Amino acid sequence: MIDLEAVAVPGAIGPGDAAPMAVSRSGDRFWLAWRGDSRAIHSFAIDRSRPGAVLLGSFPIEQNICHLSLTDDEKHLLAAGGEDGAVFSLDDDGRVMRSTDRVTAGPMAHCLMVSGHLALATSCRGDLVRRFDFDPENGALTFHDQISMENNSGPRHLAISADRCFAYVLLQEGGKVVTISLGAKMEIVHTLSIIDDNIPAMSGEIALFDEGRSLLVTERNTNRLICLDIDPDTRHPALRTEVTTPDYPRAFFIDLQGQFVTTLGFRGNRAAIHSLTSDGGIVRRLDFATGERPSWVFSVALD
Repeated sequence: MIDLEAVAVPGAIGPGDAAPMAVSRSGDRFWLAWRGDSRAIHSFAIDRSRPGAVLLGSFPIEQNICHLSLTDDEKHLLAAGGEDGAVFSLDDDGRVMRSTDRVTAGPMAHCLMVSGHLALATSCRGDLVRRFDFDPENGALTFHDQISMENNSGPRHLAISADRCFAYVLLQEGGKVVTISLGAKMEIVHTLSIIDDNIPAMSGEIALFDEGRSLLVTERNTNRLICLDIDPDTRHPALRTEVTTPDYPRAFFIDLQGQFVTTLGFRGNRAAIHSLTSDGGIVRRLDFATGERPSWVFSVALD
């Protein structure tokens, strides 16, 4: 592991809690939302010739954003935080130009994701998943419907299937992955526990990989990275395997080629890189120290 470069975040004075990031599919651009006193979304380019990151611009915001993601065409950036979901338009270079919409997602809005014209948002303290219709031309969201999760279960993050027929919702305090069918009416069709009932849950991150045939999930209180297989007929997930992670795995990132996953130990101040093998295994390749309280991660190829 070679430390290439540290890039200062403008206005990042004092504590900032977790700083969510999003990265383009090409790996040429990324965005970071600073949650400290001087809140802003910062746009960066990755210069592979050095290699390093170059600040493109900063856009001041009011929200305390805890999640960022991109639309399919990468013309809009989505943010969740507080009780809101927000949409920001991007110029051709990736700079944030303006806010195009802001909607109520619910108490402790924790995730807003778009696939095509479908948008889903989680409310971690409202125990809700809300569905919106997304207009990619003007970056507008229109409320469609909502579905309740178990009381005090904390729907945190989610993943949307490629055909937009299902969503997989990770319950933070519930310690479960909930499968929702996205028909005319949203319905819960399956629930999978990922932690024993006698252990307090604090689940972290969820993402699809292997062309939508599998899910990765982290469980923070038990320091586990869990791989789930998705049944091709029922579309329900089931446990395949799991590995131990650095302490309190808050976030992970699957590289753009789907070969490696980097997992951060928020309390352990360490990270681990595992390879995702063709036979469905997860093999640890590297363990290394990070800065204090690492909160978000992505990886890109430099050649």
